[in-house]
Amino acid sequence: PARGQRCRHLQCFDLKAYLVSNSRMAAFNRRWRCPVCDIVLKPPGDLFVDAYILQILAKTEARDEEVAFDQHGAWRVTAWAAEPGPPSSDEEGVAEPPGATGSAAAGGGGAGE
Repeated sequence: PARGQRCRHLQCFDLKAYLVSNSRMAAFNRRWRCPVCDIVLKPPGDLFVDAYILQILAKTEARDEEVAFDQHGAWRVTAWAAEPGPPSSDEEGVAEPPGATGSAAAGGGGAGE
């Protein structure tokens, strides 16, 4: 979790993703901009790893999706990822209707072809 030295927000972003995506970005005028507030953040001097957020991430579970802070900096988990449900019919191996095999089912094989 990283932020810019001059950023006024507390929200962090993934440092590795920031470095990789900006080094590969074709638009030079959009490179090295904070993904939260859009100020210029050139590595390494403009960036820092937020050790407090890093510590929080180490203590949270995989399902924890959101934390909230109180006025003293204490935190608690406030949102969790949904439990994976049963697979939907789109995810299961849905059988084709009878007679839907061969080139006719693929859009070919009609009269005159």
